[in-house]
Amino acid sequence: MNIEEAARKIKTYRSDFRSFAAEQLKLNGHEFSFWPCQIPLIESIERQLEQRGFARCVWLKSRQVGSSTLAQGIVAWRTMLWPHVNAIVIADEQKRSQTLFEISKAFYEQMDPNIRPAGRYITRSEIVFANPSHSGSTKAPGLRSRIFVESAHKANIAIGSNWQIGHLSEAARVPRPKLVMDGIIPAVH
Repeated sequence: MNIEEAARKIKTYRSDFRSFAAEQLKLNGHEFSFWPCQIPLIESIERQLEQRGFARCVWLKSRQVGSSTLAQGIVAWRTMLWPHVNAIVIADEQKRSQTLFEISKAFYEQMDPNIRPAGRYITRSEIVFANPSHSGSTKAPGLRSRIFVESAHKANIAIGSNWQIGHLSEAARVPRPKLVMDGIIPAVH
């Protein structure tokens, strides 16, 4: 795939989450496929994006239906294709937040190299999509987007940064929800 073909593909993916997920997102070598219970969630997001340009959703659902994986797919879609998109992912406990981080990392690492954005660094809780060369970053900065994953154990979580996407997993199990919500609600734009 040459650079023009990759650019056309990225343009298509920006308007079509389902194609992006089906063609680019993989977990443990397996292609991303939608479960029937996920389709109404996707449709809700697509409808909101079309009507308002953004989406806000609270998903009340049964356990183990792939909604966190779907949410991480949406996080990947927005942060890995658009510039200046910062996502914060918060889970009720460290183990679950680490699982969500590993999903994002796997999505990134298994993308087609022609589509995968440049990565500046990957830590234990953050993936930054930007030019890895500091000397070349002024002419070709990369996306300057990122995914940050944390557990809900800190006061003032999400404060001090500008977030375009927030994914709160297992929000009903957060030990001190007011601390998390006081930080995340005003921070996500």
